[in-house]
Amino acid sequence: MNVKSNRRGKWNVVDVLILLFVAAMIMILGYVMLFADGNLLDRVNTEGDTKTVLYTFEVAPIDDDLLVDGKSLPIESGDVLYHLTKKFSLGEVVYVSEKSPYMVLNDQGTELVPSSTQGRFVLKVEAQAVVDDGVYYVNDHVVRIGEQLSFSTPYFSGVCKCIALEEVTDGE
Repeated sequence: MNVKSNRRGKWNVVDVLILLFVAAMIMILGYVMLFADGNLLDRVNTEGDTKTVLYTFEVAPIDDDLLVDGKSLPIESGDVLYHLTKKFSLGEVVYVSEKSPYMVLNDQGTELVPSSTQGRFVLKVEAQAVVDDGVYYVNDHVVRIGEQLSFSTPYFSGVCKCIALEEVTDGE
C-alpha cells in the first residue's frame, strides 16, 4: 500500500517561522539604512565634489586642572581630531585658541557672569569633505552646524559643538 502525501499548498509552523525571519531581516536592514545614526545612506549619497572645509568647534566649559599652564588645551596644530563614539577622523587641527571666559548664569538666573575657573576654547579643524546637494560628508559622515559631539586627540578628549563651517578656497 503506497500512500501519497498531498503537501502542496499547505503551510506548517516551520514555513511561517522562516517567513517571519526573512521579514524581520528585511525590516532591520531597512531601519539601519534609513534611520540609524550615521546611516548607510550617508555612504551611498557621497558622490559629489570633494572640497577642503574648515570646521570651527567650541569646547566649553573646561576646568583649569585639565589645561596646560592654566591657559591652553593639550591640543596642538597638526593633531587629528577623532569622533569618540563613531571612530572616524573629523580632520586636522589647524588652530587652537587660548582660554577665554565662559559665561554662566548666577543664582538669580538673570545675569551672565564670567566664570573664573572654567574657560571656553575654539578649535579650527580642516578636512576633506564630499559635497552633495549642499551637505558636507567627512569620511562618509555628516557633521552639521549646531551638532554636539564627543571627540578625542592624542592627549585630550572632550565634548565640542560645531559653530561654523566654511569652504577653503585655493587663495587662502
